[in-house]
Amino acid sequence: MSSDSSLIPPVGYLGHWFIAGLALFALICLWYALVGFMTRKRKPALTVAKQPISLDALKAHYLGRIDDIGERGRHGQLPPKACAQQLSVLVREFAQAASGIEAPMMTLEELRAGGQNRLGDAVEHFYPDEFASSTRTRPDSDPTVAQARELVLAWA
Repeated sequence: MSSDSSLIPPVGYLGHWFIAGLALFALICLWYALVGFMTRKRKPALTVAKQPISLDALKAHYLGRIDDIGERGRHGQLPPKACAQQLSVLVREFAQAASGIEAPMMTLEELRAGGQNRLGDAVEHFYPDEFASSTRTRPDSDPTVAQARELVLAWA
């Protein structure tokens, strides 16, 4: 280094780069705050306590729905497969409404393991029609409807 004239003085940054850096930093902070806010644990919503429904009223309601499905099946408006599928859903909903068990989400094995043998028997009775090929026909759906009615009437 022979002379100082070969040194180039440092170049200063313009002010808009400083502002852009601050804005980017603010956006990143805002992003983390927004993600934290959106994924926080929320307080449970206040629920209005429902009036308990008597078992007799519940049975009457579901027996009416079972009879409706049976009538539609007898008049040919509902094939046996659809009838069995709807009755399976219906008795599971009834069991949940009557006892609080998560019957609509349970398999046949889980129903039996949970002590719901009568419900398990009814669901098993629905299986042949429920999972039959759509071309298979059965003379009527009365035995399936009778099984669903028997389950609801015998529920204690």
